[in-house]
Amino acid sequence: MADHALKRIIQPWLAQLGAAKMNRHFNQPPVIIGGVGRSGTTLLLSMLSAHPGLYGIPHEVGMLTEWKKISKPDGKEAWHPYRMDRLYRYLLFRSIPESARRYCEKTPKNILWLEQILEYFNSNVKIIHLVRDGRDVMTSRHPERPGEYWIPVWRYLRDMQAGLKFDGHPSVMMVRYEDLILNYEPTIRGICEFIGEDSRPELLNWFDHTQIRQNRAWFRPLEKLHSNSIGKWKKPEYRDRVDEIMNNEQVAGIMRRLGYIF
Repeated sequence: MADHALKRIIQPWLAQLGAAKMNRHFNQPPVIIGGVGRSGTTLLLSMLSAHPGLYGIPHEVGMLTEWKKISKPDGKEAWHPYRMDRLYRYLLFRSIPESARRYCEKTPKNILWLEQILEYFNSNVKIIHLVRDGRDVMTSRHPERPGEYWIPVWRYLRDMQAGLKFDGHPSVMMVRYEDLILNYEPTIRGICEFIGEDSRPELLNWFDHTQIRQNRAWFRPLEKLHSNSIGKWKKPEYRDRVDEIMNNEQVAGIMRRLGYIF
């Protein structure tokens, strides 16, 4: 009981110190990455962490996935992320390079809360919605449970529909995983233009400069870009799964909208 009481005293104090450190270091809008799981969000975070101006948070702190309504001084209600303390405490105990002017956070479920994120930051935020061919996403098997597919159809639909509602919003950029892999340089230059950063040499040669080389989402060492994971759904072993995916009219509609089928 005493330990819980001590935590209630110490944690707000630590969060306050972390928030102060964040405000000292970062003076540019944060970059937030979201999308359906297995769409390459961790890879994109690793790429962007190579940029000297960005501090990539290597772990999913999930500070933007839990929200509540609070009353403002004018009596109106506003959305508030009630676990921002996770970010503040994380930053407090990390060394942040002097060159970093903004942080970049990746949690796939961020995509479910774009309305709240945009409101909270007053649109002074850059959100990257990473998308990928749903057939590759939904044929990805869980390495710890090889008999299961990682992303069920209902989750793909839920997350994609949530993100597509903000397609065209000036603070949201949709990026195709396939473009990131097959046309890295022009795609990463476009992302830099969107977030307002120069496409530095370190970023163009990201593999040698990334600050994020391990993540629980990978289950293997970081690899240089290759196209082996594009079109893996074409293997005969996935035939029944792909039929299930494409027989869903809503999924087919999203795939058609994104140009994966015609």
